[in-house]
Amino acid sequence: MYAAFNNLDLFAWVAAFSGGYPVMPGAGIDIPAPPNAASLKGPDLTRSIDPGKFAALLPQLNSSANDRLRLLYISIGTADTLAPTTHNVVKQVLKEKGVKYTLMEFPGYIHEWPVWRVTLKDLLPRLFQLK
Repeated sequence: MYAAFNNLDLFAWVAAFSGGYPVMPGAGIDIPAPPNAASLKGPDLTRSIDPGKFAALLPQLNSSANDRLRLLYISIGTADTLAPTTHNVVKQVLKEKGVKYTLMEFPGYIHEWPVWRVTLKDLLPRLFQLK
């Protein structure tokens, strides 16, 4: 997303698989572990992102991006430690900015290869659909 929303003239299809948003430059913040921490697995359990800093890092993240994007696809496993950031921050910022997206959640999956294989299987047919 960082590369795409800084270069929308180059990207029309954008997919974020288990987005590691807390590693984006200057956007990461410390948070308390969520109540369901014991059921989650993956990186950044106690890290999230500041919504304002996240949006500032993506200057082309606004409703006019909808005219350029054929697809903004976001996937996350429901047991991934990054799921709270996706749900509580990324979705909020996209909604506030008026950006259309497809969010796919895969129950029981964590931050690992099996969810990315399932995600890829779900994403590939979408790349060839007419808009």
